[in-house]
Amino acid sequence: MSRILIQNTMDLRLYFTELPQPSVLAALDRRFETLARRQEPVDGGRRLWITHVPETSTRPFLNAKPFDIYVAPLRFSASQIEDYRIGIGVLPKRCMICRASDNAPDTAEVLFAISSEIMSRCAALLAIDESLGRRMFQIDERELEFPSQYLDNYPGCVYEIAHELDDGELQMEWFVDARWLQAWLARRHSQSGSGQEFSRFSSLDYS
Repeated sequence: MSRILIQNTMDLRLYFTELPQPSVLAALDRRFETLARRQEPVDGGRRLWITHVPETSTRPFLNAKPFDIYVAPLRFSASQIEDYRIGIGVLPKRCMICRASDNAPDTAEVLFAISSEIMSRCAALLAIDESLGRRMFQIDERELEFPSQYLDNYPGCVYEIAHELDDGELQMEWFVDARWLQAWLARRHSQSGSGQEFSRFSSLDYS
């Protein structure tokens, strides 16, 4: 299977089912310090400047790339509140956006890895709509519906929610936990052969 394909700059939305404790946030900060060559504040969060795909020994980026992490306001309608309570069992307490700086496949890998780091430490779920699902599983846009059964092939929790739109149509959305995302990342990494592809960068120093 080929690597993650991204057509546009992308956002990943993480919904927190519990607000993290200060000690958890401190541990997450320490982890980000090991990932990011430098950090700077942005509105509602921070920008991480990263030189490599996490969990690799190579540095595939010629220049450090920015990744934004910030808290977004929660604006739920009454019907959405009910959808989340029925589908997940709890109303999300916070939404965090992880934003990539460009549309390169390697950038997407870092974005998912950052999200996995957050989710593994916090009670957060990754929101997957049909557009993101198509990108993650490389489903042709000509296929009318995203085959959601693809999400069933990984350990972890998957929550399916159908939001009814004003015109009566249903908008599908899925939420996966940290265990699911870690399994998906592990499979993508094993299928992509990224270690071989990036090995030529290991002897270069871009600092």
